Amino acid sequence: MSGTRIIDTRANFADKKFFRNLRTFASSKKFHKTDIKEVLERSWTSGVAKIILFGRNLDSSKSGLNETKRDGGLFCSVGCDRCYSGEFDTDIVKPEDYLKALENIKTENKTKVIAVSSAMNSIITTIMILTIIQKKIK
Repeated sequence: MSGTRIIDTRANFADKKFFRNLRTFASSKKFHKTDIKEVLERSWTSGVAKIILFGRNLDSSKSGLNETKRDGGLFCSVGCDRCYSGEFDTDIVKPEDYLKALENIKTENKTKVIAVSSAMNSIITTIMILTIIQKKIK
């Protein structure tokens, strides 16, 4: 693999589910611990140069950033996947605030946040278009 650089661009182990103790199939009483350290070691020795933790929503973008502190080869993306778009506009959170929070993660952590998800790009475009339309209607 000399000369070949492998970059995992959508790692999901920033997901809280990855860090829970998982029940084994053999027995409902046995548990095994998360083996993230071993997973990373195998990745690096197999030729993986970087791992980008995929930010699917605000929470996973935050936890992904937090996990990048674990290893120098870990980076993250921020965004809001279409599956989580309902989080973008609720009674508690307004779209502008959600977007601003994602932008803050990106701008305040430039060495670790190296990508913006395509879904976030779509959301930014949609918000810009809606803003233009709203201004025309008024």
